[in-house]
Amino acid sequence: PLQLQPQVLLRHADGMEAGAGLRVSTWHEGQRSLLQPYAAVYWLSGDMHDSRKSDRRELQAGVDLQWGVRRGAWAGLNAEHGGRGQRRISAQMGLRMAW
Repeated sequence: PLQLQPQVLLRHADGMEAGAGLRVSTWHEGQRSLLQPYAAVYWLSGDMHDSRKSDRRELQAGVDLQWGVRRGAWAGLNAEHGGRGQRRISAQMGLRMAW
């Protein structure tokens, strides 16, 4: 099944910015695991730390994996593009464990 999630984003780091976006995801269930790939697009606008207005587009893609009740992992890739030649690409990954 395909899932569409409209999202509103507020961030406060080096200035305040706000945006709206859409996240598209699906999931695949195994015997004891859940795999959820996703893609998202955001349009962001805000005042950055140097008092300049910044308008950007951000694309994200990644996957969440949960196995068992208490363990999980995630990985994601993020690409941003804005005015005045602003570009940034980043990747993140991590593990979760609850006890």
